[in-house]
Amino acid sequence: MPGLLEKENLPNLEFFFFNTGYFQTRKFNITWSSSFKKIRLNNIGVLVFHPIKGLLVIDPGLGINFDKRRKKNKTLNFITNLSGLSVKNKQSLLEILKNNDIKANKIENILITHTHYDHFDAIIDFPGSTLWLNNKQEGFIEKEKKIHLPDVLTSLKLSKQKDKLKIFKFTKKTFGPFKKSFDFFGDQTVMLVPLSGHSPGQMGVIISSKNNKTIFLVGDTVWSQESIKKNLSKGMFTQLIADYNMKVARKKVHLLHLIYKKWKKKILMIAAHEPELKNLNEVKLWR
Repeated sequence: MPGLLEKENLPNLEFFFFNTGYFQTRKFNITWSSSFKKIRLNNIGVLVFHPIKGLLVIDPGLGINFDKRRKKNKTLNFITNLSGLSVKNKQSLLEILKNNDIKANKIENILITHTHYDHFDAIIDFPGSTLWLNNKQEGFIEKEKKIHLPDVLTSLKLSKQKDKLKIFKFTKKTFGPFKKSFDFFGDQTVMLVPLSGHSPGQMGVIISSKNNKTIFLVGDTVWSQESIKKNLSKGMFTQLIADYNMKVARKKVHLLHLIYKKWKKKILMIAAHEPELKNLNEVKLWR
């Protein structure tokens, strides 16, 4: 399978995981299970340091003062409270960067795995960064605009006016088991692959570096590594309210399971709401 795990000529990247929020639910919602155990899910993003291309953020998460700002959107509050999947702000990426002496204007690019509010709300905090979406994601934002906060939609509009919104299409270039891909930096260090099902245009992000383990960010295809290992979809209730196309989403879970079985010693697969942050101990994590 071409591309995947070919690392000899790659530059050395650094990447850090961060967490901007959380929500609690029962295990039977996270994965196909009868357990009523309470599980705390996180809201994980990644900061990538490329030695030539600069800083890239993948899924900036919840922006500053999200809990206060969300009160302006009654539709969002109603849907999330009814479902029990209401994400609460922990610490915004802007605050995390400040605590680590990194200025917001150093973030050149922002990449979104999928366009649900909990993954890209924080774009409001980075008006100077270039935002990258694929063509299917752009249309889905318009379709679901009633559940996005007004300042986020305004930020998107301003990015487009300033030519800071880049819309791309996947190319017909095979990468591993994926028939289409997009080489973000042009050197195969950050490869984007289609993982639709949970939402239209959802992307998986495969981060490869010469001296680090390959990381596969699977977005919200699943909500835990356990689901990948055991080939389990989300609970039925969660699928009904959270997955745009349940049939396609289940096929993607199976694909991730096959990838895990083949390359589990070489690839670390991480869900965007991974409940156990200690599972990330193989990579650097900002707490």
